[in-house]
Amino acid sequence: MTELATAYQVFKRIFEDNYRIEAQTVRALANQEIPSGCLQSGDDLEATYRKKGPQGFKGYVANLSESCTPGHKLQLITQVQVAPNNQDDADLLAADLPEKMRGSLVTLYRKSIYMSSFPR
Repeated sequence: MTELATAYQVFKRIFEDNYRIEAQTVRALANQEIPSGCLQSGDDLEATYRKKGPQGFKGYVANLSESCTPGHKLQLITQVQVAPNNQDDADLLAADLPEKMRGSLVTLYRKSIYMSSFPR
């Protein structure tokens, strides 16, 4: 894609994310109408916005899983996930667990608070 085509695509996305054409008039969307997946930076087309409690965050979310075998001195990171910031943490956790383990899971330790129910 040429630089001009790329610049056009970025501008088009900014317009589509932040404005609506209504009755042949352009209307800027109110902050609460702008989707969380709207363009956050012209340099990063996949970064998103997320609000957790009173704070807003731009960018990405990361989820790390590690082994946790009692009595073992060595625990290993088993999965690293990075996704747009507007993805639900519990969805990342569910994607990390093999389908066959979800029904037989006995104990799950977390270092983060997942506000939705699990397992899914």
